[in-house]
Amino acid sequence: MKYFFKVYFAQLKLFQKWLISSIVGQEVSPRLQDKLREVLLQRSRYACWLAALIIPGTIITYNYFFYPNVVVSGALISVPCVLMSFILLFSLRTKFIKKHYNFPLAYMFGVIATVAGTANVQLTGGGQGNFFFSYFVIYFSAGIFYPSPLRWITLTWALPFLTYVGSEYMIGSHMLTAEMSLRII
Repeated sequence: MKYFFKVYFAQLKLFQKWLISSIVGQEVSPRLQDKLREVLLQRSRYACWLAALIIPGTIITYNYFFYPNVVVSGALISVPCVLMSFILLFSLRTKFIKKHYNFPLAYMFGVIATVAGTANVQLTGGGQGNFFFSYFVIYFSAGIFYPSPLRWITLTWALPFLTYVGSEYMIGSHMLTAEMSLRII
């Protein structure tokens, strides 16, 4: 147990150095960069498995209790998202991902989860439904998994907002009502 805490605090110290250097804009040591790569790729593996369970579980359960008429459609939305999660999981061993190790979590949160959330928002009433807020909260929780440079984090958090607004615009809805603006804020 002592060894666990020793390793944990050593990793925490490395992470603090990385965080300070990313805020200040200084270069990060190769050792710290390797450790960050290792941590992000491990979290990406977990995120892929969790998404394969959570996306269909959330959508099907929510629709079952609140919108029973769209349970099957919600389940069908989940299938490509689960497949994309597994494709991402298998791609974690590629040279591209090892070089661009910030990409998997950005893709998971900014694309896969966003597609699932946006599609279910539209199934359950669009911007006027209740699914938006609960799914958006998950994005903030996911931030715990994602210690990356500010540009990756900004891109990841901008994609859900732009996707939701874009989907509402495409169907001709008035998403930016006062109620919806409060949900986004």
